[in-house]
Amino acid sequence: MRIISLIMCLVVLLTVSACSKNKVSSESDDVIYEYEYVYQNSQSSTSSNNTSSTSSNNSNNQNQKTKNNSSSNTSKKSDAYIKHIRDESELFNNSYYKIINNKKLNIAYLGGSITYGYGSSDTKTKSFRAITTDYFKNKFKDVKINETDASIGGTGSEFGAYRAIDDLKLTTNEKPDLVFIEFAINDVYDNSNSKTYIESIIRTIYKYNPYADIVLLFTTDFGNKNNEYDKIKQQKEVADYYGIPYLHIGEMLYNDIVKENNGKQPTSVDDGVWKKYFYDSVHPNDNGYKKYAEYIENYFNGIFMKKNNTKCSLEKLFFPTEPLTEVPYNPYSFDFSKQSLPEGFYNEDDGSISCNKSGSSLYFTFTGTEIKIWAWATETGGSLKIEIDDEEIKQIELHRSPANHTLYSVAENLSNKKHSVRLSFYKSTFGSDMKIQKILISGSDNMKGISVIT
Repeated sequence: MRIISLIMCLVVLLTVSACSKNKVSSESDDVIYEYEYVYQNSQSSTSSNNTSSTSSNNSNNQNQKTKNNSSSNTSKKSDAYIKHIRDESELFNNSYYKIINNKKLNIAYLGGSITYGYGSSDTKTKSFRAITTDYFKNKFKDVKINETDASIGGTGSEFGAYRAIDDLKLTTNEKPDLVFIEFAINDVYDNSNSKTYIESIIRTIYKYNPYADIVLLFTTDFGNKNNEYDKIKQQKEVADYYGIPYLHIGEMLYNDIVKENNGKQPTSVDDGVWKKYFYDSVHPNDNGYKKYAEYIENYFNGIFMKKNNTKCSLEKLFFPTEPLTEVPYNPYSFDFSKQSLPEGFYNEDDGSISCNKSGSSLYFTFTGTEIKIWAWATETGGSLKIEIDDEEIKQIELHRSPANHTLYSVAENLSNKKHSVRLSFYKSTFGSDMKIQKILISGSDNMKGISVIT
C-alpha cells in the first residue's frame, strides 16, 4: 500500500508540474522571429512603494470612474484574482484546458479594419482573423472552434471599450475564451487615450469572464515602419501590468519586407516590395494578411509545443483591484433599435437613427455620469444641439471628410442619477445628413440604456 501511495503522489506531482512549468525560452536556432514582445513580469515595473486610491462613492457628484493615482502593488493580497502570469509556460493554460477538456474554444477578434481584413480579396477567408481561426481548426480537428468577428473599420480602443460587452457577447454562452485585440494603429489616427481604453477593455473582459486569455496585436503603417510608436508603448504598459502577451506583427512584417528588399527600406507606398504586401499605406493585401497570420501561428505553435494533454484546471487570471489608469466605470453602448421615434426621425436596419427634417427634436433618458455619441459623420453632415436636464451642453457638427465613424464626447462628471437629454437636429452649411449609431454611457450600475420619450 505504501508503494501504491508513493506512486500516486508521484503522478500528482507530475501532473501539477505539467500545468505549471518553469520558464522555458521560446527562442531556438531554428526560430526566425524573436518574441521578446510577449510579456514582462509586471512586478518588475511596479514599485513596492506605490500607493493607490479608490473611487469616490459620493452620489451627488460622482464621476464613477475607477481611479488610481499611481500603479498599485500588484502583489498585495487584496487583488481580486491573485493568479498572475509570470512565465511563458503558463500562458493560455485556460484556452488549452478548453481545447483538451471541453473540446470547444470560443475565439473573438476585437479591432478595426485590419482585423476585419480590409484590403484583402475576401475578408471571410483571406484576413489574418480568418486564417488564424482556420489554424486553430486545423490544429485541433476534434475541437469545435467558434469565431466572433467584433471588428469595425475606422474605430479605435475608445469605442471598443464601450462596445466590448455586446460585440464580444460577454453576457452570453458565446463569450470568448481567447480574445485578440488590435487597436494600436487606429488609436494613432484617432489620438485616443490608448492606455486608458485598452485597460478598460481588459477589465471588462475579465469582469464577465475571469478565465479569458487575451492577446494584444500591434500593426503598422508606412509612416511608422517597424517603430514602437507611442500607442504601442501605452498598450504595452497596460499589458505588462496585467501579465498579458502581445505581438508586434507590424514590426515583423516590416522587417521581413526590408530583408526581402536586400536590407533597403521601401521609399514609398508605390514601392514594389511594399505593394507586394500592402493594399495601401496601412491595410495589408492577401500576402500581408497571410504573413500577419503566420506570425501568430508561429507564436502559438511555440506555446502549444510546451504543453501536453494533461487536463489542467481553469484558473482565474491576474486582475489587480486597482487599475493602472482612470478607466470608465461600467462602460456600455446602446442603440435605438425597438425604440419608438418622434416625427422626423426614423430607424435604420443597423439600429442607428437618421433625421430628414431640420428642427426635429428627440428626447430620451439615461442613468450614468458620462455620455458620448457615436455617429457616422459625412462631408454633408448637419448640426446637433444637445441639452441635458434642460441645460444646453454643446452643439456638434456631424461633418467629416472623408466620411467615417466619429465619437463625440457630450458630458462627463454628471451626478449618478437619471438624466433627460434633448437632441435637436438642424441643417448646417455643409448639409443635412445625420446618422447616430449608438449612445455610449458609463458611470452607473444601472445599465438599462436609454428610454425615448415620444
